[in-house]
Amino acid sequence: LGINMPAKTVVIEDLWKFSGERHELLTPGEYTQLTGRAGRRGIDEIGHAVVVFQRQVPFERVASLASTRTYELSSSFRPSYNMAVNLVRNYTRDQAHHLLNSSFAQFLADRGVVTLEREIERDTAHLAGYREQMHCHLGDFAEYWRLREKAEQIREEARKGRERVRSDAVRDALMSLRPGDVIFVPRARRRGLAVVLSSREGRPTVLAQDRKFFRLSVRDFEEPPIVLTKIPLPRSGSARSARYRRDLAARLVALDVRPPKQARDRLDARAQREAARLEDLAARHPCHACPDRPTHERWAVRASQLEQRLQGIERRIKTRTETLARQFERVLGVLEELGYVREFAILPKGDVLSRIYGEGDILVAEALGDGLVAGLSPAETAALVSTVVYESRERVPRQADMPTAETAQRYQRLDRLWRRIRRSEDSHHVELCRELEAGFATPVFQWAEGKPLQDVLAETGMAPGDFVRSCKQLLDLLRQIEEVASGQTADLAHRAVESVNRGVVSYTGV
Repeated sequence: LGINMPAKTVVIEDLWKFSGERHELLTPGEYTQLTGRAGRRGIDEIGHAVVVFQRQVPFERVASLASTRTYELSSSFRPSYNMAVNLVRNYTRDQAHHLLNSSFAQFLADRGVVTLEREIERDTAHLAGYREQMHCHLGDFAEYWRLREKAEQIREEARKGRERVRSDAVRDALMSLRPGDVIFVPRARRRGLAVVLSSREGRPTVLAQDRKFFRLSVRDFEEPPIVLTKIPLPRSGSARSARYRRDLAARLVALDVRPPKQARDRLDARAQREAARLEDLAARHPCHACPDRPTHERWAVRASQLEQRLQGIERRIKTRTETLARQFERVLGVLEELGYVREFAILPKGDVLSRIYGEGDILVAEALGDGLVAGLSPAETAALVSTVVYESRERVPRQADMPTAETAQRYQRLDRLWRRIRRSEDSHHVELCRELEAGFATPVFQWAEGKPLQDVLAETGMAPGDFVRSCKQLLDLLRQIEEVASGQTADLAHRAVESVNRGVVSYTGV
């Protein structure tokens, strides 16, 4: 959802969708989401949904999708960079917040707040009862319990602080891994050497000695992974091939490397001293000698747990109200840092961004400002731009090279721009600009150079439908660049469109 495009009739051409790993039949909820657009508000009394006949899907299955009880619609709407600069262009800050808070996505978030408010009212009454049961005739048991809790909290925060520093170091190390790097994975289930196959969004995909491949995360490491050595990856094939995995795993097994030694954990000395001081005060408190202390402690634990639950509910209410407006402000923070807006006013770079649509909007704007396509051929331009829009359907994307030395050099510059954007996004807690992917660069370069479709597909193994779909997505972005840019860049984008939009690509629908 997120766009206003109602229709009298919705036609579903295919009931199968690609989940990123395999093709799956639509669920009743997804069917409801797709057909929910049928019927124009205020015009049609009823909307219609038409499903194109497919031999592999029995009529009874289609009927069950349509007859299943209705499901709540969900919204994937979120502020983008393009949307943000257009809101800045056309509205005041308060008006922009009001528009976002009036959206369907915000309505869904706010609707749950009423239930949470009822939970707070109920739990507050229970908390008063727990505190009454904590009463001690020797002194203030709440004061005594706070001393003990504070000591435990200091120890816990010291531990978490140490883990936070360690987690950041692990995350940075994972981001720096490159294909061919050999590391040691310490987790028991995956313990052993592994070689990096690809690195995307700080979660590298690796192949282990047992020939299994998986994605790593920060949770897999207690210390930053160290590159023990490097091995060359095969230039052809992918991790989906049993032969590829067997050959690579054999190289891993043959390596003579030892896992790094693990560092010992040590608590902060200052935190230790403060925690010990508070525990000493608690031991000398009158309530410590109370014969009913175990009973009081049980009620104190319940009260503490309920207080934490109440604080959690209050945080949830705070995060749900005006969620989109806060996201919008974080996006604005990135735009201000990169020079697109200032004091809620658009700068010249923002004018360019306001006319670029899609996931890579800000990266394209940065690339145009950097003159990244200047001097390229139309085919090279298509290859470079494809790295912004292409998204592989393979679970483990194949290693891909750029088609020419010049495009490889420009791709490195584009990757540096992407990393600059991601650093800014990380500092503002935003995640909109997805990673570049070069898997379509060589196929579309060959196609734009005039190579026959069957030859292009034979070399890449792509399905014809996937190739055409990727070309259509690329053409959409190239046309946007043609409209936004000027002079030689606009002319280059136009010629790139002409070179890609030929043959089967030109006469098939989107």
